[in-house]
Amino acid sequence: MAAVDRWVLTISASDRWQPSDLVQTPNQGDRVNPDRFGELLHSWVSWWHAGPLGSLLQQTIRGLCQEFRKKSSYQLDNPADPPDTITEL
Repeated sequence: MAAVDRWVLTISASDRWQPSDLVQTPNQGDRVNPDRFGELLHSWVSWWHAGPLGSLLQQTIRGLCQEFRKKSSYQLDNPADPPDTITEL
């Protein structure tokens, strides 16, 4: 768990939030300033992909896409023989 705490501290420090990052909106409280949103999102995505969770997520998504392609091609090749259950999809 200590490693996770270090990652959280690292991302919090690397985002460099400033008062200009937030804007006050009526009845909604503080929101991310749209002028800085893209930059902050890019830094967060870069951090996510560089970390161990990003690698695991990429592997999981890649595996799910491969399985989907296999099942999709099976259905296209055998339209008269649809799978009986969702688990076969």
